[in-house]
Amino acid sequence: MKRNILLSFLLLGLIALEWGCDNLSGACKSKSYNVLAIDSTQFLTMDSTSGYLNHLISDSVAFDELLIKVDFKTELISYLGNSSALYATPPCPPPNSNWFIDGITVVAINGDYITDWEISKRYYESFTNVDSLRGNEFWNVPIDMYLRPQTAPGIKGTYQFKIVVETTEGNIFETTTEPIIITP
Repeated sequence: MKRNILLSFLLLGLIALEWGCDNLSGACKSKSYNVLAIDSTQFLTMDSTSGYLNHLISDSVAFDELLIKVDFKTELISYLGNSSALYATPPCPPPNSNWFIDGITVVAINGDYITDWEISKRYYESFTNVDSLRGNEFWNVPIDMYLRPQTAPGIKGTYQFKIVVETTEGNIFETTTEPIIITP
């Protein structure tokens, strides 16, 4: 008799656990985002030995350590919750955005620093030319991108950049960075 009562409490506990865990935030919730605008830009430096990113602590940086982080303002367009199954949970789908980049342009405001720019492929581990993204789906969560110059400026100077991101849907997002001193 005691065994049956304990077994029934165990089964009821598993049922309560199954229903209770379904509404928890976090694990295995897929989200799709729509990109609305460029939210902010930030100058970062990349440590050449460790590869870690650091906030810029001065107003000057060497060109080969400079990264511009561009954050985008997004809105949630769908929320796909997976059903909870304690014993057979499927893998979590990654959050994503549904936009395709047609072009990224980064130009110095005064036009005295002309260079090609690279964008990080995955988080800032490897970089590729920004033109290689044309027509490809771009999604990185949180929605941001890291840009870096390919060549040094001719002279040490103060530079300010205009960043324009065009999508295949015809959306144009643009922003201007704060001035920064870049050394060759």
